[in-house]
Formats: sequence, structure tokens, C-alpha cells
Amino acid sequence: MYLIIDHRLGLRNFVFILTDPRKEGYKGDVDEGVSLDYDVLAIPTWPDGEQRPEPNLGRDPTNPKRYKVFKFPRELREARFEFVDSKTPVVDYSWQDYLEKTPMPSELAEKLGPDNWSDYLDKVDEGVRLRRQKNVEPEPPRGSNRDRIAEWVAKRHMSVDGSIRQVLYLPDGAPDEEIRLLEVNDRITRSAEEVEPIDFGIEIAGMPLSVCAKTRSPYDL
Repeated sequence: MYLIIDHRLGLRNFVFILTDPRKEGYKGDVDEGVSLDYDVLAIPTWPDGEQRPEPNLGRDPTNPKRYKVFKFPRELREARFEFVDSKTPVVDYSWQDYLEKTPMPSELAEKLGPDNWSDYLDKVDEGVRLRRQKNVEPEPPRGSNRDRIAEWVAKRHMSVDGSIRQVLYLPDGAPDEEIRLLEVNDRITRSAEEVEPIDFGIEIAGMPLSVCAKTRSPYDL
């Protein structure tokens, strides 16, 4: 098996493929002879009422060629594996198969046309929202500190807007009554493009807080 670390649009994809990508013209770095332990049926599923999986990709410190996907971070730590990535890897037969399934947005937009591209983005957003809403508390945490409330606010934002890829919490230097968030949005396609910050107030369990959420492009990370 071959491993490629593919960087695109600020993402880092660990791509495991069965055939040599160099024979298909790939010019980047290739890690040859790796193995991957990944139960694709068990990892992403969970019964109602149980904890939602948080897949982690790990590497065996005694064998750097051996990788494994763990359902929860604690399982990775218990196995004493090295942390590699906080999402599941991509597994494909060939490099070309991977490229066809994960085209760059500009290529896909050109293929679909303006109207179909907009419809496609709406469907993607809706699918992401439905998945994220399963893991969001319906009510704000009671009696929690600012960090716990910030986590809840970040999850709420991601559940509403499917184009938000990641929310970073920035407590350093912030006043005790302020929550500062930096949201990475896939819909912002130009480097250094920034949307005006959103400021609003919330009060949870008698604790008044102000929230400042800034949005940036993944190109800037």
C-alpha cells in the first residue's frame, strides 16, 4: 500500500492507495509499503444514546509503516500510538480514482455550470448540517465556565452553516466576559478574504458574555 499526504484548499488528506501513484504521473512524496488497519463499517457508526465517534488516525511508534484508525482518541492513547490526524483517511485503488472523487472546486464548478454548482453547494451544506446537529446539545450548558460555553457556541455555529469547516477558540488575551472565535469557511475562496466580525451577546445561567466571531478563508491557515 502507498501513502500520499495531499494538500488542497487548506486541507491535509492522508490518502492510502493500492497501486503505485508514480506510474500515473504523480510527482510528489510517496511512502511505500505502509499498512492501514481501518474498520470502515464500525468506526463511523454509533447506536442512539451512545457517544458520537471522534476518529483519529494513528501510527505505531514501533513500526512507522503501520497506521490505524481509532474510533475515539482515548483508544489511540491506550494503544500508545502516535497521533497523526483527527479525521479518517481516504482509501482508494489508484491515484486517479482519488482525483476523480475529490476534484478541486474550480474543476467541479466548471463541469456542473453556475446553476448546478449552486444547487450542489446547497445540498452539501444541508448534509453537513444534518450530521453536525446530531452532536449538538439542544440547550446551552448550565453552570459551566466560559470554555465550555465557547465550545457549545462553536458547535451551534457549525451545525447551522455547513460551509464552516473549523472553529478555533481564542481565549488568550480575551476579557473574562468575552468569547473570541475564528471560523474557517470553505465558501471564502480567496486568500486574505475576510468577512466582517459578528458580535452578539448571550447570557447563560446568569453569566452575561459577548461573542466575537471572525470568518477567514482556509487559504490563510
